[in-house]
Amino acid sequence: MNNEEFLTWAKEGRWLKISEGGNPQGRQDMYLTPAGELVGAQYNLQGELQGFIKPMPAPMMRPRGPGLDLRGGAPHP
Repeated sequence: MNNEEFLTWAKEGRWLKISEGGNPQGRQDMYLTPAGELVGAQYNLQGELQGFIKPMPAPMMRPRGPGLDLRGGAPHP
């Protein structure tokens, strides 16, 4: 799929471009699909479409140790 085909396809599918970003290998544009999915389109330095990525969410970090005691150590009712 070339750039023009992709842009036509994305427009017909009602994908919303939410960001454009450059990087040392080219650029990456992020799109939001009607289903709420994030998809990245990657381009090389010549501006040719290279592929797509789907970002992975960051894992949730659980706090370590005892939680924050806002009652100053008083027993809970």
